[in-house]
Amino acid sequence: MIERATRFGLVGAAASLALAAALVVAPSAAPTASAAVGCSSLNGVSVTAPSYSASAVVLNAGDKITVTASPVTSTQKILLSAANGLNFAFYEGFAATGVTYTAPAAGSYSLSWALAKSTEPTPANLTWTITATCSSAVVSPDPTTTVPKGKGKRK
Repeated sequence: MIERATRFGLVGAAASLALAAALVVAPSAAPTASAAVGCSSLNGVSVTAPSYSASAVVLNAGDKITVTASPVTSTQKILLSAANGLNFAFYEGFAATGVTYTAPAAGSYSLSWALAKSTEPTPANLTWTITATCSSAVVSPDPTTTVPKGKGKRK
C-alpha cells in the first residue's frame, strides 16, 4: 500500500512541476495566432507584447521565420521554442539581430518567442517583428490521411 501511495505521490509531483514550468515559459498575456496560417501570413507582422506565439503555422521544408524585438539592449536574447507534433526544438539569439527558425520538414508548427530572463528589465513597449521567407509550394494544414477501404493489413 505504501509503495502505491509513493508512486501516486511521484506522479503528482511530476505533474505539478510540468504545470509550473508551463506557466513560467508561456505567460498568459502573450498574444497568439491560433487558426491554421501559412508562412506568408506571418510576413510583416508586428506585435507589441511581452512575448508572442503562433500555433498551427503551416510551413514547407526550408521556410524561414525571423523574429526581432525592440527596444532592447545589445545583450538581451530571444528564446524560441518550435514544436511539430512530438518534436521540440529550442533556440536563442540576440534580440536586436533576431532569431531565425528554418523548418526542417513540411508540416504544422507551433512557434513561441520570449525575451530571456536577464538583469535588464523587459521594456513595457516590447515590439516583435516577424519576417518570413517562404517557398511557393502549398502545404495542406490537415495532417490526417485516409486509407481506402480494403487496403492495408488487419491485425
